[in-house]
Amino acid sequence: MKRQRIETEARERRERQRIERAERAERRNVSSETCLSPVRQNAQTNADDNKDIISSLPDSLLTHILSFLPIGDSVSTSILSSRWRPLWALVPVLNLSQVALVKRYFDEKNDNFKFADVVSRIWTLRNAISNPIPPLHKLCIHWYNNCLPFYVDTWLRATNIRDLRELDLHLLTSPHQPMELPRTLYFSASLVVLKLSFAIHLNPPSAFVLPCLRILLLNCVTFANCDSLSTILNACPVLLDLTLHVDEEYLKNLNEFNVIVLVATLKRLHLRWNVQPSSKYIFKINTPALEYFHFSGYLNGDDVLENLPNVVECVIQIEDCDLINDYAKRVWDFMGKLCNVISMELSTITAQILCHGSKYEDRLTFHNLSSLKFCGSIWFEWYAWHAVQLLLCQAPKLQTLIIEHSFLLGSNLNKPNPFLEEPLDVPECMSSHLTTCLYRGFGGYEIEMELVRQILKEARVLQTMKITVCSIPKLKNRPRFHKELSKFRRSSQYCQIAFDEGCFAECLCGFEEVLNQMKVDGIKPDIICYTVALKGVIVEGDFGKADEVFDELLVLGLAPNVYTYNVYVYGLYEQNSVEAGIMMIVSMEELGCKPDMITCNIILDALCKAGELSRMRELVRNMIDKGVEFNFRTYRIMLKGLLVKVKLWKLCFV
Repeated sequence: MKRQRIETEARERRERQRIERAERAERRNVSSETCLSPVRQNAQTNADDNKDIISSLPDSLLTHILSFLPIGDSVSTSILSSRWRPLWALVPVLNLSQVALVKRYFDEKNDNFKFADVVSRIWTLRNAISNPIPPLHKLCIHWYNNCLPFYVDTWLRATNIRDLRELDLHLLTSPHQPMELPRTLYFSASLVVLKLSFAIHLNPPSAFVLPCLRILLLNCVTFANCDSLSTILNACPVLLDLTLHVDEEYLKNLNEFNVIVLVATLKRLHLRWNVQPSSKYIFKINTPALEYFHFSGYLNGDDVLENLPNVVECVIQIEDCDLINDYAKRVWDFMGKLCNVISMELSTITAQILCHGSKYEDRLTFHNLSSLKFCGSIWFEWYAWHAVQLLLCQAPKLQTLIIEHSFLLGSNLNKPNPFLEEPLDVPECMSSHLTTCLYRGFGGYEIEMELVRQILKEARVLQTMKITVCSIPKLKNRPRFHKELSKFRRSSQYCQIAFDEGCFAECLCGFEEVLNQMKVDGIKPDIICYTVALKGVIVEGDFGKADEVFDELLVLGLAPNVYTYNVYVYGLYEQNSVEAGIMMIVSMEELGCKPDMITCNIILDALCKAGELSRMRELVRNMIDKGVEFNFRTYRIMLKGLLVKVKLWKLCFV
C-alpha cells in the first residue's frame, strides 16, 4: 500500500509539473507577441494568409476545376508540386483539339508537333492510372488535318465507354476513308450527348438501344445503308435535340436514302438539307412534340412535314431552284405546317421565293405569330418592302419586326419584282399590333431608306423604331442620315426613332483568316466562299483587296457565277470605274456567264451619275437584245438619267 501511494504521488507531481511548464510556455508566447513590432506582426499574419489552401482541397474538387481548362493548361499544373502531378490525368473531361494542342500542326516538316503523337502520349499517361475517380465523362476529339482514323479508333477502344456521357468526334479526311464507329458505343447505357462530324461511318446493329441519349448531332457522316439513320433514331427513346446535316456528296454510296424523323419525344430539330431538288433523296418529319424547327437547304416535291402542332419557334432558310416551275408553291405548302409558330426567322431569299408564290389562293395565315425576323443581304437589290409587306399581311397579330443584315446567307434572287402591277393591301398588324421594329446593320442604302419609310408610313401603333448602324469604315464616312430619316412621315404619333451608332459590326475583316484556315484544315474554298469574301472587302471599302480576292479565285480555277460578277462590278461602281465595269460585262460573256438585270442596273446607275445618257441607251438596247428582263429600279434609273440630261418639260413627251 505504501508503494502504491508513493507511485500515485509521483504521477500527480509529474502532471502538475507538466501543466506548469505548459502555462509558463504560453505566458512566454504572449509576452513575445506583444513585444513584436507592427511590421513583424503584419508579416506573420500575411504568412498565415498565404498558405496553399487550394492544394488542400480534395481531388474530386480539384479535378472538377481543371476540367474547365484547356488540356494544355491542365497538364501544365503538374509542375506545381507533387500534389498536383497526377491530377490532370484524373480530369473527367478531355477536349483534344488539333488547333489547341498543336498550334503548328499545319507545318508538315515539323515532326515534333504531330497531333497523333501528342494525344497518344496523353492517353498513355492517363491509362497508367487504374480505375480513376471520377471516370471519364466527356471526350472531344477534333482532328482537322491529316486525320488518321486508325488512331481515333484505337483511342476509343481504350476508353471506358461504360461511364462516358458525352462524345464529340470531328474528323476531317477523305469521305472514302471514314472511321467506322465502334459497335460498343451503340450499347452505351450512359451516353447523353453524341456529336459526330464528317469522316465517320455509321453501321448500326439491327437491335440496340441508347436509353439516355438526349442530344444527337450527325454532320455529313456516311451511312452503311438506307435504313441506318432510321435505325439509330428508333433506338433513342428519350431524344430531345436532333441536328442533321445531310449532304448529297456523302450519300453517293447509296442508291436510295430517306431521312425519316419519327421521334415522339423530340423538342428541337435542326435540319440542313444540302440535296438538290432533282435528286432521289427525300425527308419526312413527324414529330408531334417538336417546339423548335430550323431548316436550311432545298425542297423536293416529295418532302413531307406533318404533325407539327407544337412548333412555336422556327428558322427557315430555303434556297431557290429555277429548275422547278412550282417551287414557290412548294415553299408555301412547306410553311403551311408551321402555322402555329409564335416566333419566326426567314432569310431574305425565302421571303422573295414566297413573293413569287403570292398569287396562290391557299396561302396560310400565321394567327399566333408575334415576332418576325428577316435576315440576309439587305444592302443590295431586292424588293424589300414588298417581301416584308407580304409576310406582314399573313401575320395579323404581329408585334415585333426585326430586320438584320448578314452576308452569310447568300445572294438575293435575280428575278423581277412580282408586285409591280398589283400592289398589296395594308397589313392588318400595321394598324393594330406592330409596336416594335428593330433594324440591325443599317447601311443607309436607298433600298433600306425606302423600307424604313414605308414602315413608318404604315405602322399606326408603332412605339419604337431602333436602327443600329453598321460600323464599318466605309459607312462611317457616309453623311449622317439621321435628319433624313427623322423627316419621314409617321402614322404613329408615339413612335420614337432611336439610333445606335457603331454597335453592329459584322466580322468583315476576318475573311482572309477564315479562307486561310479552311486551306489549313484541308477544305477547299468554293466559289461561294470567295464571293462572300469579295462582298465583305468591297463593303469594307478595301477595293485593292477585292482585286486580289477576285484574281485568286481565277488562279484557283474557280468559275465565277453571275452573282460573283455582280459583286465585283458593284465594287468597280463604288470606285467610279465605269469603263472597267463595262469591260467586266464583256469578260462575263466571253466566259459564258450571262449578265442579268442587277448587272445592268449597276452599270446604268454609274452611267447615270456620269451623265452618259447615250451610253445608257446603248446599254439598254444591248441588254434587251440579250433577253435581260428589267425591273422597277431599272426604269427609275433611266428616268433619273433623263432628268439629269434633259429639261423636265421634254420628259413629258418621251
